[in-house]
Amino acid sequence: LVKAAGALTPVMNLCIFNTLVAIIYFSFGRSLFRDVQDNFRYNYGSMSRGYMLLLTVMTGDGWSTYMYETMSIFCTGDLPTDTCDNFYVVVTALFYMGWFFYGQFLFITM
Repeated sequence: LVKAAGALTPVMNLCIFNTLVAIIYFSFGRSLFRDVQDNFRYNYGSMSRGYMLLLTVMTGDGWSTYMYETMSIFCTGDLPTDTCDNFYVVVTALFYMGWFFYGQFLFITM
């Protein structure tokens, strides 16, 4: 029982670290995508919905769908030949892929 309590400390430190990193990532995502996302359930409009979106991306549960959905907002029209704001498309891809790989690394370490 004492060893189990001793093992709980590193796990709690990892949870606290992940929460702090998620808050920072949420703040960055909110400043980039607050007014542009159309998805009602997963967006950066509130802390709870933003954290739910980050948790979904972190676990890999359909994360690319949310990434492409957010990237498509920065394009005009529905055709692949339409113009896009390439800077925001690349920033969006790096944002989601960075969080996804961070989450995969975190779960592999646990």
